[in-house]
Amino acid sequence: MRSEHFYTWIGVFVVGAFALLIIGSTFFYQEYLRAKTHTYVMFFKGSLKGLSLTTPVTYRGVKIGEVKLIELTENKEKNDVVIPVYVEFSVEKSLSFSHNPIHLLINNGYIAEISKPNFLTGSAEITLIQPTHIQPHPKQRRFHRYPIFPTRNMIKK
Repeated sequence: MRSEHFYTWIGVFVVGAFALLIIGSTFFYQEYLRAKTHTYVMFFKGSLKGLSLTTPVTYRGVKIGEVKLIELTENKEKNDVVIPVYVEFSVEKSLSFSHNPIHLLINNGYIAEISKPNFLTGSAEITLIQPTHIQPHPKQRRFHRYPIFPTRNMIKK
């Protein structure tokens, strides 16, 4: 009788350990997928015609990200309205968090620019380019906890 009670507790322990293993694996897999993307915010002067959710962000002709959110918000310092464009970049996942190819692009002087909307579809894309004249980029700033990616004619906040 005593040994049956012992086997019951071992069974409960094994089932609990298996459940924790499944929950932990799911959590770490979700963290792995989340870490493969980096979200930045961009501010553009002028028209954002042609931009929408899932608008591609390209670098050298290859899609490396997409627009995830476009908001209308108030710039409280100047009593002005700004439109932040939140972009999610797909990056290589590595175990060391010291590598960030998006920071490398920013440090090399790349900026974001909106292409002209397509005549037939009306959709545009955001292209990362390296301008011929080097602009001094301000120190990495943040907007609502997201880093700001430099753009051509960036809005001064």
